[in-house]
Formats: sequence, structure tokens, C-alpha cells
Amino acid sequence: MFELVEHFLPHTAYSLSGCLPVEHEIRCLVSEQLCIEVSSIVQEFEPTFKVETFVDDPEMVCWEWPELRIWLVEPLYHSAKFVIIQEPVRNRVTLVLSNPNVKTQIMRVLRELYLRELEAHGGILLHGGGFVKDEEVTLIVADKCCGKTTAMLTGLLISEMEYLANDRVLVVQDGEGLAVLPFPMAIRVGWGTARAFPNLHVPDLSTLYRPQDPRLAGETSEAATFGSGIKLELTPLEISQFMRVPHSGGGKLKRILVPAIQKTGSGVKMTKLNHQQALDELSGQVMTPIDEKWCNPWLLPRQVCSEAVREMLERIVQNADVFRVAYGFGDVDELRQNLRNDVRRAEELSGLLSHG
Repeated sequence: MFELVEHFLPHTAYSLSGCLPVEHEIRCLVSEQLCIEVSSIVQEFEPTFKVETFVDDPEMVCWEWPELRIWLVEPLYHSAKFVIIQEPVRNRVTLVLSNPNVKTQIMRVLRELYLRELEAHGGILLHGGGFVKDEEVTLIVADKCCGKTTAMLTGLLISEMEYLANDRVLVVQDGEGLAVLPFPMAIRVGWGTARAFPNLHVPDLSTLYRPQDPRLAGETSEAATFGSGIKLELTPLEISQFMRVPHSGGGKLKRILVPAIQKTGSGVKMTKLNHQQALDELSGQVMTPIDEKWCNPWLLPRQVCSEAVREMLERIVQNADVFRVAYGFGDVDELRQNLRNDVRRAEELSGLLSHG
């Protein structure tokens, strides 16, 4: 098996990097023949185990030898569209695609290694998004349908803002402070929210990278209903392009917003939360070690305990002011002004401290 794999290894290797060293090497190549040969070989053996990795997705099936693991998706034994070859001793993963269009699996492998490595070094995953200015992160955490995406997009309308993430972020220790890193996922934007931002008017949905729900094409009342699961799906790159902002690789944690959108609004109200209130809000949005979408680790085991998560949440609350932000559907312009003023005040304070 090793000879077969080595014969097809590519000349280019990919590595993960961030605030913390990530020790895995990822290689990717396109070879329909190798997919066929590996698939035919593993047919001769019983799978070692199966893992449910994502909600409603087929299980990942693994054949395990002392120095090698072969991963396939359960329904594709006989016609593998991709094969994941893992060498745990070398910390190396080779992803073999049957054709260059099976790109989703590249991101799947990258996300799994990225997440588990950073969790192993003390990082935690939060259900949140945010934006960045001058390398400082405004983090936005909230339950579904509370206005998290609207607040994130509103922040991007402020001059010199950068897009960080919309649905998942990683918070890690960075020296004496904390850093927030993006977690690559599709951005699901409600149809009503997309209509509120002219930059997100997409006349032809077929031009988008991800396939879209056909019910969006007719702008049905079902899609326009607040809280509807019918949403526009955009990649991080598309958000950056449409909103005309750079895509940030992360920054220092500065502040946290907990939005609470209401159908009718009477102006934006920002209330600073005390330590326990902030801790309660964040505890409800932490996804380490349990994530509603990622059921089980597969390439790497989870290496995190509940106590470590609680300690990180305490550090987050100690390092950032946390505000509850209540606003209505018609308050987007005022929300933008509030966010702009908050950033400006932070800049003024920083200037005073630097000249003190």
C-alpha cells in the first residue's frame, strides 16, 4: 500500500499555520486511477470502524493498519470520488480526488485538523462571527435568529473594516492576550437580511460558488419570513468581494457584542453586561467539545476537557467588554453609527494611552 501511495504523491505540500504551530502536512492530488485502486484494495478487508462526523451526512469508514489509515465515505466503496490516506506517525494526510471538482473534501480535511490542533493547544470554538479593524476583533455571539449576521454585515459597512467570520470562530491564547481566528465555513444569510444590504443583491444565483435553494429565485414569502431556513449561501471570499472588504486572518480580541434583534425597534440600545451575565452568554455559545454539526472527531481525537473550556471562557470575559445590543429591523443605520462610535472611542483611548 505504501508503494502505491508514494508513487502518486504530489510534488507540492500544504501546511496549516496560525497563532499556534500546527504539525500536520497535507498533500492533495487528482488521480482517478489511484481512487479506483485504493477502493478495490480495501474491498478485500472489513472496515475497522465507522464514524458519524456531520449531522445527516454519510458515515466516514476507516480501514486501519499500524502506520496507515484509509478513509472513504460509506456509500462510495465501489466508486470513490475521493480517498483520504492518513499516516498518523508522520502527521501526514494525503487527499486523493477523482477529479478536480471535488473540492469540498479539501476544506473538510483542513477544518478537522485546524480545529483539533487548536483545541489541543487550549483554543475553543464559539458560535459567532465578527469583523476586524486595526487588528482588533469585534466578536459577535448569539443564538440563531438573534441578528448575528445582520450585526456582522453592518460592521463591514464601517470604513477600513475586515471580514473575519460569520458562524464559527476560534479563540486562542496569544501571548498575554487572546486572539480570534476565523473558521472557514459557508455563510448563510437570510433573504430579508440580504435584501437590506445592496451589495448582496445577486441577480443571478447560478453565478455563486455554492448551489442555492431554488425557492430563492422567486423570492417567495417563505424565504422572506424571519427565521426561515431558506437562506443565501456564500463563501467567505464572496462575502469579501460583495461587501468590498478584505478577509481577515484574525486579530486581538477587543470587544464582544450579543445582538438581540426585534421585529419592531425603537432605536439601538447597548448595555454592558457584568461578569456573570457575560459568562452565561458565552457559555451558551461554546462549541468545544460539543458542536451541533461536528458530531465526532475523525482524523484527530479531541484533546480538551470541560475545565479547560471554563478557564478559557473566564479569560475571554476578563479580556473583553461584553455588550448586549438590542435593535429592530429598521435600525441598521443607527446600529452602524453605534458600532462606528464604539470603534472611534477605542481608537481615541488608545491614542491617549500611547501619548500618556
